[in-house]
Amino acid sequence: MESIEARVRRLCSEAGLSFSGLSPLAGDVGQRRYFRGRAGSGTVIAALYPEGQEEAGRRWARVRDALSPSVRVPMLLAAEPGGALHLIEDLGDRPLSSVWSDSPGRRGERHARAAAVAAAIAAVPDPGANPPFSADFFFTEMEKSRESFFTSFAREPLAAGERSVHDEFARALASEIAGHPRTFVHRDFHLDNLLEVGGGIGVIDFQDARPGPDSYDLASLTGERAALVSPDPAAAAAAVEAFASAARPREGFEGRLRRVALQRGWKAAGTFAKVCSEGRGGVYGRFLAPQIAAVLRNLGKTGVEAEFAAILARRSAKLFRQEESPC
Repeated sequence: MESIEARVRRLCSEAGLSFSGLSPLAGDVGQRRYFRGRAGSGTVIAALYPEGQEEAGRRWARVRDALSPSVRVPMLLAAEPGGALHLIEDLGDRPLSSVWSDSPGRRGERHARAAAVAAAIAAVPDPGANPPFSADFFFTEMEKSRESFFTSFAREPLAAGERSVHDEFARALASEIAGHPRTFVHRDFHLDNLLEVGGGIGVIDFQDARPGPDSYDLASLTGERAALVSPDPAAAAAAVEAFASAARPREGFEGRLRRVALQRGWKAAGTFAKVCSEGRGGVYGRFLAPQIAAVLRNLGKTGVEAEFAAILARRSAKLFRQEESPC
């Protein structure tokens, strides 16, 4: 089988670039692999989609074409037929997550600029690369989180009654947020996917973009990963204000944001639990405990959400009492 280096060398040649070396980059929670290649006087990124997931590469290209007139996204320099390997522009190695702690005084300004980018994405016509979010889709995500967190990670599956409580909560929330006003959304609009580029903000990892709730990307920006581990309420408020100013969402946006943050937070917790249970936690292990804490804060105080909160709090206390990173 041809090596990844030989494949990248060939794509560099197609793009008119002289190839001189390749090094792996840290992966993400999915199965894609990334490499930084030295080409000419600069660098490029090679994105390798595993067998059976080539369609994700083709979706990336379709979304890139839709976003590029109004959002700073990488150029596609060359691609293998079928989309398994892309050679793309390197936007650098300064994700907003890396500067979140370095310069806290600029968090509000950066968050506001990022929210303006989210508003630009919201205005993009849907290119049809992915189906819109639906209530069934949201419920399935939460169902997977239930299994990933309680069964795979905690090794203590929910009893039948507890499972019924979770599923009643999840179905109701899924139906509620599926009815929110819709825009085009990035789907993973957190600080690791936003980079400082030439005084602006570049966006990566957008192959799953689709129509969804209007607050979806703000829920990711203000409540996940670096912004979750080191929260900054003033920066979050600046982001909401900037998005509202640019996108002009319908009345009730902040209330919708809290409800979407609950679903998105539980989905993210399931993702982190899954990679930890598979021994792939790495840097993601530190996000799981605070993500669960955020879910508990956002759950309602009455009815089935309060019942699920009690279940989740009991199980979480056993897992996170002694350590910050459960992986």
